[in-house]
Amino acid sequence: MGGDDRDRASRPGRGEPRGAESQFVETDGLRLRVLRRGAWGPHLLILPGIASPAATWDFVARRLAEFCRPVIVAMRGRGFSDNSDYALIGAYLREPLRLTPSTTWGERLLVPADAEVVVEGALLPHKRLSDGPFGESAGYLGPRRDEGILHY
Repeated sequence: MGGDDRDRASRPGRGEPRGAESQFVETDGLRLRVLRRGAWGPHLLILPGIASPAATWDFVARRLAEFCRPVIVAMRGRGFSDNSDYALIGAYLREPLRLTPSTTWGERLLVPADAEVVVEGALLPHKRLSDGPFGESAGYLGPRRDEGILHY
């Protein structure tokens, strides 16, 4: 089967590069998307930058696949990888983070059960407050800005 036939047979889903093998791996409660290319040679791990989903690096992996087996791991919150801050904290703790309903929003907003302090509030749309200017460490004044108001 030639490269074109293999591409047609893989039938990628929405957002998947044609011809790349896509799968999900789970590590410490986080589900990360992995794209693989190439059939022989050493594995080469590609970790895209903070703003890049795995699919944006597929053009590099396609060329490298002639020499090795590139594996692109989408970072947390990029592309189809999980974007749960609580899952990430649980991964660091090596146990699931215990959550409890918030006082204000109940089940709609879960907060860490063992937190010493939880500040609940809402950013009010279209409500701004002028803030600044502030002295910066380089010795100049930063600009005055209109910032959102936290209502609690």
